Amino acid sequence: MKSKFETFFKMMVKNRPLLRAYKAPLILTFVLLLVNISLISVPFFFGVLDGADHPDDLEGAHEAFEAFYRSEPACRLEGAELSCEDDIEGDYNSYRVAFIEELPDPEDIEQSSILLTPNNAAVVQIDDDTYRHVAGDYSLHSDLDFADIHPEAQADDNPEHVYRTMSENFMLNLYYSEVTRNIFTTYGAQTLQTILYVMLVSVLFMIANYRVEHKKITWTASIKMATFAMTGPAFLSAALGYWLLGWANMLFLFVYMIRIILVYANVNRLPGPFYEKAGG
Repeated sequence: MKSKFETFFKMMVKNRPLLRAYKAPLILTFVLLLVNISLISVPFFFGVLDGADHPDDLEGAHEAFEAFYRSEPACRLEGAELSCEDDIEGDYNSYRVAFIEELPDPEDIEQSSILLTPNNAAVVQIDDDTYRHVAGDYSLHSDLDFADIHPEAQADDNPEHVYRTMSENFMLNLYYSEVTRNIFTTYGAQTLQTILYVMLVSVLFMIANYRVEHKKITWTASIKMATFAMTGPAFLSAALGYWLLGWANMLFLFVYMIRIILVYANVNRLPGPFYEKAGG
């Protein structure tokens, strides 16, 4: 077992041991492919988190929510769907609060707003030179009756804390619902892209050993080598992803490309059939 771990770590940094990757079980190769995809996605995840506005960035939003709660609006959130019995629209502490059918295009919003729809919501702060927003659906929200918030706050020893906690939770749930969706989208796109890389690289490995008359490298073996060759660059990309958001993915592609060229050269230099010369 120890020797297998040593071989695996050698494969991460050295090219010659990668020729023995064909011996790896297929299920291990599949698991490693998923691990590689996750590692490659790390810089994208940091990018998604860094690119989203956080509720604490929205100046005046907490005060607007507090004024809205004090009006005891007849709105109820239940089963991830919001309904309001009355027309909800008004200005609360410089924010327009409205219950509408669907969110408008951001370019059509002219003032700071809290926009509520049956299925999602957006909190937008607009001033002279900035546009910040938090948007998402109600998938992470618990059931909530907005009309009960003000009475509950007044019954508490610290009503301001209740108001702020309710608005903070509301905006954070919107924020994380959108972040979660973006992460799943990113991971799905990265999965398709990585599988395409592996498929293309595996074809190159098969071509490199095609000249031999028997025991040519198989597609399964080439898939394994392409997957194991990816692990080292993927770890490097993940490790540097926090500091090099814009460059980590390009770094992965560059290092992976160099590795593939070197491994291809090793396969191409084998004097005979791959399985007889690739390390026993």
